[in-house]
Amino acid sequence: MKPYLYILLIIPCLLFSQDIEKIKVTDTLYIYFKNDNVNQIKNLANSKHPSFNYIFVYDLKGIKPRQSFNLFEDYRTEIPETKLVRKSFLKKNKNIIVNYDFFSKIGFREAEQLLFNKKRIYLIDNDNIHCSKIKILEVKIFDNKLLVPDE
Repeated sequence: MKPYLYILLIIPCLLFSQDIEKIKVTDTLYIYFKNDNVNQIKNLANSKHPSFNYIFVYDLKGIKPRQSFNLFEDYRTEIPETKLVRKSFLKKNKNIIVNYDFFSKIGFREAEQLLFNKKRIYLIDNDNIHCSKIKILEVKIFDNKLLVPDE
């Protein structure tokens, strides 16, 4: 009886796990964001255009400063694309929607590289999920390497 129960518990995990190779191949990535003020932080960037910075923080033990990558709505060249989609969108695209736990599993460097290789990155903010509609924002990744001077 116990082996059957074990198999029934493992199969759903294998069937619904995300395939990193499929995520790497796509040119668009959807990121689910839920503000917790520790590892996922949302800051108001501009009061004129209600835009936000979204920060994913990696807290590695013994490493200071903490590593992070920043996603932001880019109003410099054009207004970022915003979509209203139905909740069924989440089920249809579950293989290319990632979250903080996914980034933690693959590590900071690989997550950052994955984001820089995408043509479009959309953010699904938990605060923008209402009844049957979800607001999806196009965001850009901020390159932290530009802040470090070359020696």
